[in-house]
Amino acid sequence: MAKESYRFFDSAGEDRRIHQANDFAEFMGEFFSTGIKNGGANLKVEKAETGLAVFIRPGFAAIEGYAYWLEPEEGNETLVLPLPPAHQSLHRIDRIVLRLSNRQEDRFIRAAIISGEPASAASVQPPELTREGGYYEISLSRVLLPPGSLTTAPLQLTDERLDASVCGLINGLITLDGSEFQAQADAILENLATQGYLPLTGGNVDELTVGERELAFVEDLDAFQRKILHGTAEPSGGQDGDVYIKYS
Repeated sequence: MAKESYRFFDSAGEDRRIHQANDFAEFMGEFFSTGIKNGGANLKVEKAETGLAVFIRPGFAAIEGYAYWLEPEEGNETLVLPLPPAHQSLHRIDRIVLRLSNRQEDRFIRAAIISGEPASAASVQPPELTREGGYYEISLSRVLLPPGSLTTAPLQLTDERLDASVCGLINGLITLDGSEFQAQADAILENLATQGYLPLTGGNVDELTVGERELAFVEDLDAFQRKILHGTAEPSGGQDGDVYIKYS
């Protein structure tokens, strides 16, 4: 038998209602997907002017129903992240991520750097994101570090904020089930097929011969048009919608 559940009622007397943070996160996750709030400068990663570092601009993100804000403070408009030293002879791709940790000792969302494995220019790959074991990461940017890089000048940044496979935008998850509309549309098309507009089995109207199309048009026109008749006798025949004028 199905189990009913409900949330977020106050306690009353000995009837205690206790709600955990993950209860709220699960609730919010029913309505909003994981991602950043919008594009533009929201959580954008850029090169620092000095040293081997990048910075993240302020913004908002949601990960699995949990909220993250990066807010400017006086004298600190961005979050600066120093990069690990570049390899002396091989390329490396790092990822700038937001990491949700549900582990009991953490319980946070923080920006972090994931360093990839050094490799040749032809085979270097970005590191994989972790989305298990209490962790869930979304990638804001990839950073390619050429061999021996000491400053950000040779770095190549690839914005990944709009890539839904690794980050993406927050989207509402309320959708319309169009199955009933589709069934109605199918019924209309089937009805049109019986009137000569479309073949009964597949194909399209272009497969009808000219004669078949003309016959279908004439029959359809005759079925829909209404007549104005007149005479001295009582009307006979005709169809609904016809107008008969009787005179003496």
